[in-house]
Amino acid sequence: MARIETPTFIPSREIARSFEKRGYRLLASPTLYSGQTVRARVVAADANSDTLTVSLYAKHFNGTDDLSSLQSDPRELTPGQSAVLTWRVPDTHCYPIAQIGVQVTGNGGQAGTVLLDYLTWDGAPDVVLDRPAERERNRTTGLPARCCGKQRGSMALTAANALSTSTTGRNHTASSRTADAACLCRARANGQIIKSRRV
Repeated sequence: MARIETPTFIPSREIARSFEKRGYRLLASPTLYSGQTVRARVVAADANSDTLTVSLYAKHFNGTDDLSSLQSDPRELTPGQSAVLTWRVPDTHCYPIAQIGVQVTGNGGQAGTVLLDYLTWDGAPDVVLDRPAERERNRTTGLPARCCGKQRGSMALTAANALSTSTTGRNHTASSRTADAACLCRARANGQIIKSRRV
């Protein structure tokens, strides 16, 4: 199996800590969110001796700041065949996506070559950043606060705080404060955060 990937957020907690040791807190917003559509055009080399299996995958942070993986449905490529892989990124339950890439697997360990023409994504995110307070349910939606409290890692808080900060000063009411005053931010059709309010 071979993978090629590109970062869409802070690649690891260790990198964030390296900034903190220098006296800076690293705040960042992911460039890829749940609900967006990823597309990649791949071409199997003519010289391949067998069929290869390709798929898109994403790595996102979880509640312990480790990386969890999600993967699209696999697609088989015969020698010389090209394909455009399309994948709507699933719900990561508020956790930021750190990397996106292409995975190639040979049948029975068979080696081969796959050329990547492009990898891109578009569309409006479909994500709700919930308030990271230690309670069982969100007071506004009444839904379980699955992204809240101790179950939510610091990398998720970094993304939420950065997004809240980025909306301030643009006719929004988002707060840049941390866990005790985060916002419920819902992405709309144009991909911009146009509704932010305290919960």
